[in-house]
Amino acid sequence: MIVALFAAATMVQGSPTVVMPGVLDFPMLEGVQPAPDCLGLRETLAEDGEAFECLGAPLSRVNDLAFAYVRAASERGWTDAGGAGIALWMTRVLPDGKCQRLTIAGMWDFERTPRPRPNDPGIVVISLDPDIRCPVLRPAE
Repeated sequence: MIVALFAAATMVQGSPTVVMPGVLDFPMLEGVQPAPDCLGLRETLAEDGEAFECLGAPLSRVNDLAFAYVRAASERGWTDAGGAGIALWMTRVLPDGKCQRLTIAGMWDFERTPRPRPNDPGIVVISLDPDIRCPVLRPAE
């Protein structure tokens, strides 16, 4: 399914072709639209100065899209750093030895829509913390 999503990635005229241009450059997948207001949740979800983007899609596609973006991150050198509930975290070490954390989450506005339907609006949230403490890697036993 994920491969099919990447194979089907197309550009809609007038829409950006990548997510976070110049920062992440992930592909804008088919059926995804920029959602600048994040279903009205932007102020709750985004921290000042954080590289942050919301992508809108029908809720039925959000999970597959979030995992497609995890795969895109993996292909660019990000490694799994865990997750909880609706979010997955990934990290990468930069050439200068500093680390970055990427958060990829899929959700909907559960306060306005407590019982969502497949075609209700959903969002994939992608945020980048550009300077975190690098995880301590433990040698395999």
